[in-house]
Amino acid sequence: MMIHVKPGASYDGTVADYKVCNKAFVDPTARPPMVPLRAPLAAQAGAAAATGFMQGYMEAKARAEYVDTCMSALGYTKIDMTPGERAAVKGLKGEPAKKTWFDAFFNTDLSARIAAVSTATSVE
Repeated sequence: MMIHVKPGASYDGTVADYKVCNKAFVDPTARPPMVPLRAPLAAQAGAAAATGFMQGYMEAKARAEYVDTCMSALGYTKIDMTPGERAAVKGLKGEPAKKTWFDAFFNTDLSARIAAVSTATSVE
């Protein structure tokens, strides 16, 4: 599981930034697919189902890439959570528990993890 972090972040601030980035996303798959008019009905239905699945997949992928770029522009770095952190997050119940856990997480020293990602990205 990956998470966007930045020095001085808070749960509320990060959630607000995610909302800003998601709201700013423009769907690149808005144009409907072209299905031949004379295709048999079964072919049209199959093409529509496959296109709908692929359209949903492509939209989700484009949204994730856009949100990553947007969060990066807002000063966030995307880091991988440790297995222990992932397990802790999976066990959280309710918004207050999430806020408490993430605020504590954001207050830990993440500089080495941020630097490791920055170094790895600059090498590529």
